[in-house]
This record gives sequence, C-alpha cells and structure tokens, in this order.
Amino acid sequence: MFIEFGNIKLTRLQLFAWTWISITIYLLNFFIYFSAQNVILIPDIDSTLVILTGLSIASYLGGKMIAKAPVVIDRVIEDKGAHKLLILGRNFGYYLAPMIFIDNAEVKWRLWTNNRIVVDIDEVQIEENSVLEVLREDNICTTKKIREANISCDRAGISF
Repeated sequence: MFIEFGNIKLTRLQLFAWTWISITIYLLNFFIYFSAQNVILIPDIDSTLVILTGLSIASYLGGKMIAKAPVVIDRVIEDKGAHKLLILGRNFGYYLAPMIFIDNAEVKWRLWTNNRIVVDIDEVQIEENSVLEVLREDNICTTKKIREANISCDRAGISF
C-alpha cells in the first residue's frame, strides 16, 4: 500500500497515518462526550483537525501531480550482431505492461528499468528514418528517430 516499485511513498504513508490519527481523536471526543453526559451526541469536529486533514490531502494530491515525470530518450545503441537495441534515458519507470514500438509495430523488450531498456529486434528492420516510441503504462510516452542518437556496434565490448 505504501511501497511502489521498491520505494516508500511518503505522501501515501502520511495520508494514511493522519487519517487514523484523525479517527482516533474524533472517537476519543465521542467517548468523552458520551461518558460525561450519558447521551449519544455527535461531537463537533475541531476546525484545526479539518485544516490539518485538508493539508494532508493536498500534499498527497500534490505528490500525485508531480509523479508524472516525462520520459526522455538520451541514446539508442544498436547491436546488429545480437539483434538488440539498448535504449538509455530517464523516467522509463518500473511498470508492469510498458510497450515499445518501432515504426508503429510493437516489439518485445527483454529488460526494462528506470533508465535502461533492452529490446529484441529480430523481426524488425530498422531503416534510416525509423521511429522509436516508448509508452509507459500510465500513458506517458516519447518518440525519437532511432538513427538520430544512434550508436551502432558489432559486439565492440558492449554487453547488455
């Protein structure tokens, strides 16, 4: 619930903790009212509690808005001998069902990390103006011409 892709999401943890603190404070007030007057009354909610809860929700929503970082492709390395493509960049994410397209044809990826993708290109013919598209599960994507930032190698000491 609080961990996403191996990292603790502080905004979720903070919202969860504050929600339970607020519930506890409210229930304590309820039982204090009940024991003092022996009548079931719903106590007023303190305005400070409402303001702090609003700030907690605002920080959670702010964290959700900031989390949508753009995908950036820095370099593409083509290993013709191994029929692989190494894509280096930022904010690829750690998603369950990302997709890679070369000239609108989906290709299979072998390794996907936040800054590196390895793609099998056995059945794909890369042309001079071929376009690579990286699409994350949250519909954030980027496109780049493969030859634009391409380094070609034939197993020249690069392993991926």
